[in-house]
Amino acid sequence: LAVPMMALYELGVFLVARGGLPILAIGAAAAVCALAYSAGPAPLASRGFGEVLAFVFFGIVAVGGTALLQGAAPDARLLLVGVPVAALVTAIMVVNNLRDIPTDRATGKQTLAVRLGERGTRTLYTVLVAGAYALLPAVAAGVGAAALLPLVTLPAALA
Repeated sequence: LAVPMMALYELGVFLVARGGLPILAIGAAAAVCALAYSAGPAPLASRGFGEVLAFVFFGIVAVGGTALLQGAAPDARLLLVGVPVAALVTAIMVVNNLRDIPTDRATGKQTLAVRLGERGTRTLYTVLVAGAYALLPAVAAGVGAAALLPLVTLPAALA
């Protein structure tokens, strides 16, 4: 599904109008990092930094930015709430890169998975998924018991 650039521009203008300069700063930083992720002479994804960018921008920044747009006041709890999301988003990238270790290594990509090897990548995946669940009580203490609802998926995660 192709989205016309004008529609993306209009959406960005709307979000900045709604959220102000913090949303503009988030959008600008995300755009720069998106370009740095896959473009240029030394793309960050090929240097082992893709997971860090995913953790920050698809987890913490996405959750915090969304909360700000919905009227939440800036609060450190927004960062905490974003960490389990960040861990799971990053785990998806890690497991994908695990599969790609042989081809990435052969083409010279130095992803984090290539750097850690198969065993280290599997360990990182486990830490990210387990960490997401382990943080839920702390999140619930900060924002309420509803944050414990994802625990119903724990049996599936353990399987």
